Amino acid sequence: MSSSGFLLTIARNEQDSKMEPSTNRPPLKKTVSRPFWFWVFVGDLDPSPAVYDSEKVYIRAINLYHVRVISTPILFAMILFAPFDLVYLKDSPVHLHKLTMWRITFTSILLLGWLWGRFAVEPKGFSLIKVTFVIVVLSFTGCVMGVGIGPFQEPWISVFLMAPMCTIFLTMGFWTRLLTTCIIVIFGFLGIALAGPTYIHDPFFYTFVGYQASSIGLSVVSGHFFSTASMQRYIHSVELKARQELLRVRVEERTEKARRAIQLLESSKNEVRKNVAYGLQNQLGHLIAVHNISLHKFKARFEDEPGLVQTAEVFLEQLQDIEKGAQHVVMESQAYDSGNVEASYLIKSFLASRKQTLEMEMDWIVEPEDFLLPARVAYVLSRILQEAVTNTIKHAQATKIEVALLQTEKELSFSIRDNGVGFDPLKPTSRLGLKGIRERIRNIGGHFQVKSSHGQGTELLFSLERDFKEGEPYEYTTPELDAFAEKESPTVKSESSPS
Repeated sequence: MSSSGFLLTIARNEQDSKMEPSTNRPPLKKTVSRPFWFWVFVGDLDPSPAVYDSEKVYIRAINLYHVRVISTPILFAMILFAPFDLVYLKDSPVHLHKLTMWRITFTSILLLGWLWGRFAVEPKGFSLIKVTFVIVVLSFTGCVMGVGIGPFQEPWISVFLMAPMCTIFLTMGFWTRLLTTCIIVIFGFLGIALAGPTYIHDPFFYTFVGYQASSIGLSVVSGHFFSTASMQRYIHSVELKARQELLRVRVEERTEKARRAIQLLESSKNEVRKNVAYGLQNQLGHLIAVHNISLHKFKARFEDEPGLVQTAEVFLEQLQDIEKGAQHVVMESQAYDSGNVEASYLIKSFLASRKQTLEMEMDWIVEPEDFLLPARVAYVLSRILQEAVTNTIKHAQATKIEVALLQTEKELSFSIRDNGVGFDPLKPTSRLGLKGIRERIRNIGGHFQVKSSHGQGTELLFSLERDFKEGEPYEYTTPELDAFAEKESPTVKSESSPS
C-alpha cells in the first residue's frame, strides 16, 4: 500500500483537470462576425438556408432580412440628401417647402416601416401583405405630395420609376410578384390622378407610363431570377443536410457495428476464460488430487531413500504451485460472475498473477477499501490494468508504478502512473495499446485522459460517472454500460472451487 501522499496527488489531479470523454469532440460551431452597426440596423437574422428547418420559415426569414437591409440605406439616403435641397431650390422657397414636407412625410413612413420590420417582427410573424401595404402607402403618399412639387419633368418623378424595384429582393412566386408590383404602381398613379388630374393629360404622361411599364417588367424579371437563386440555395442546402444526415447515420451504424464486434470479442474472451476455469476446476483439479496422492504413496514407499524422497517433495511443491494457480483462475472467474467484485481484489489478483514476472515496484491504494464494483466494470478495469502495465514494461523503462482506485459520491476514478521516460500524447502513434484501452473505457461509457511528457513519466486517468441515492446500492447506469452488460451476461455457470 502506498503512502497518503500518493492519495493526495491523485485527488489534486482530479481537481486540476476534468476527465475528457473518449468519444470524439463535436466540432465548434462557426459564427459569422458582423460589425456592431450592422447588427443595430439588421439584427441577428442569418440569411443562410442551412439554419432553417422548412422552406416556409426560410422564405419569411430571407424576406425580412432583405427588407431590413434595403430599407436602411434608403432611409439614410432620404436624410443625407436633404441638405442638397437647399442648394437645388434656394431660389424657389415654395418648391423647397413642398419638397421638404414630401421628404419629411416619406421619411417618417419609411422610418415607421423600418422600425416595424426591425423590432416588431420576427420571421414567423412576417407577412408579404404587410410589407406590400407599407410600400403602397409610400407610393401613394409620395406621388400625392410629389405632384405639388412640379410637372413630370421634375426629378421627383424619377423616384416613382424606382418604386417597382422594391419587390426585386423579395422571394415570391412570379405571378405574385407581378401582381404586387402592379398594385404598387397603380396606387402611385391613383395618387397622381387624385392630387393632379391635369397630369393625366400631359403629353409626357403616356411616355412616363411606358417607362413605368418597363420598370415593372425589369423588376419582375430580375426579382424572379433572384427568387430562383434563393430557392436553389435552399434546395442545395436541404440536399446537403440530407447527405450529411445520411453520412451521419452510416457512420453511427458502422461505429455501432464496430462496438458490437468489440463487445462480442470481449464476451468471447470472457466465455473462453470461464470455460478454461471450468476445465481447471473439474479436470485439472482431479488430476492434481490424483498425483498428490500418488506422490505421497511414493514417498511412503521409498522413505529409506533420501534422494527419491527429496525429488518427490520437489514435485509436491511444484504441484502445489500449479494448484494455487488453478485456484486463482477459478476464483477470479467466479468473482467476475458473481455480480459484484471487491475493488481491492482487482489489484490483488493482478499482483498475484504477476508476482513472478513484475520486475518493478508497484504501489496501490483503494479508497474506500471495501467498496464493490459491478462485475462488468471490474472486468474492464482489470483488462485495462493488464494492458497498461504491459505497455509500461515494454516502452516506459520505468522502475515504479502507482495505481489508485477511488470512489466518490459522483464518480469512480482510476489512475495508473509510472516514472518512465514518457512520451508526447498528441503525437500520432501506431501502438495499439492505448487505442485498446480507449475503446474499452468507451464501451462502458467512461472518460479517458493521458498525461505524459518526455522524462516526466506517464499517467492514465479514467472516470466513470455514477448515480448515487442515499440508502441504495451504488449503481453505474450509463446506456453504454447497460448495452455492455447484455453482451457480458454469463452463459456458463461456474461451480464452487475445490478446497
